[in-house]
Amino acid sequence: MINRFKRAVAAAFVLSLSIVAAMPASAKEAPEKVLHTWYRMVLELVRHTPTFSPPVASRAFAYFGVTGYEITASAPGSTLVTLAGQLNGLTTLPAREAGKAYDEAVILNTAMGLTANTFFSNTGPTGQRALLALTSKMTERVAADVPADVVARSEDFGRKVAEHIIAWSETDGGAVVENMGFPREYALSTEPGRWVPTSAVQQQQMPLLPHWGKVRTFAIPDGKSLRPSAATRL
Repeated sequence: MINRFKRAVAAAFVLSLSIVAAMPASAKEAPEKVLHTWYRMVLELVRHTPTFSPPVASRAFAYFGVTGYEITASAPGSTLVTLAGQLNGLTTLPAREAGKAYDEAVILNTAMGLTANTFFSNTGPTGQRALLALTSKMTERVAADVPADVVARSEDFGRKVAEHIIAWSETDGGAVVENMGFPREYALSTEPGRWVPTSAVQQQQMPLLPHWGKVRTFAIPDGKSLRPSAATRL
């Protein structure tokens, strides 16, 4: 069973590494391709990173998406409106220098790469190698034929936007997940409709992420907004 699992993980990351290996060494990368490539990577990472249960994964994807959106919305001529002030707790993001040239692919690659490396910092050794390889290869590709000063300015802006969103994410109450999401201590309730253990696995005698409803929401006021008025009787 363990060997089968290891083979499955290895096969998945062979695919991740193939994302890097299949990329030519020199062609300039379009912004939309940058997004697609990084999403392919995180889709693989999310399946094999400790603590990434569905709620944790959805949180990471949300912040990953906001990062890409804000970069795109900041581009000259974009009709997109920033989500700052619309999403709970998201304050005004860093702005581009007026009158200065930027490269959209470089900005996106820097921001998405930093976000991916942050949210998947606890992935295994193979995942870490895949992240390192993709970061290196994409950094080379997006900078092809771009003046050095534009690359530096674009990387700096992408880094600032990513750091702003990462800092925002760290205040939502869901940044730290211990013991794979199963609390070591939790008082189970005997009330109708409450969770009860159904597995013989010791770790799963406690519910998964029982306090996840307290994590800051993105748009609705809080998790209580969707709470049913009473337990549903079957």
